Amino acid sequence: MRRGLLALLLCAAACARPPAEREARAGVERAKEGDVEQAMAHFERALALDPDQLVALFNLGLAHLQQGQYVQAAERLARFAELRPDDARGHFELARARALAGWPEPALASLKRAVELGFADYDLLVGDGVFQPLYAMPQYVALEMTVAQRAGVEPRAGVLGAPGGDTLGPGTQTLPGVRLPQAQKPCARGDAACGTP
Repeated sequence: MRRGLLALLLCAAACARPPAEREARAGVERAKEGDVEQAMAHFERALALDPDQLVALFNLGLAHLQQGQYVQAAERLARFAELRPDDARGHFELARARALAGWPEPALASLKRAVELGFADYDLLVGDGVFQPLYAMPQYVALEMTVAQRAGVEPRAGVLGAPGGDTLGPGTQTLPGVRLPQAQKPCARGDAACGTP
């Protein structure tokens, strides 16, 4: 009797979900199993039922990224960012999609927004080299420094961790020294060896 009641309550909770949410959750489950094609089909069905279904938008964008479909990824993730303007991870993934699509300025704008919202995963920022086309942009260097400081790590990849990492790239000038908060001497990298008390 108790099992039947528990099963009925669980079914009532799951069955009460809107169809779009059920499709999106099914897509997440397929993605966890490694079946990206089926996951994408579920996400597409969820979006056909509700074009603003957040789980489906975000995860379909990630699936498109994984499949090398960068323009489609950027479209889905841009819509997600419109609906969730304060989601740092959403803006970060949008920046990745835009960088991979070959759109450096929009990628930089999305990355800036992610950092403004508190993005702090340095490993995710530099781990796959997606942002290499932005290395020559001083704004990118400042964002990488901010994320490294926020994460509490010494830059070890990306433009700041590369050999001669205090430059903007091959053939460019060296970054000027900057005084970081509570630093006693000018620093170009923002690492622990810069004279922080």
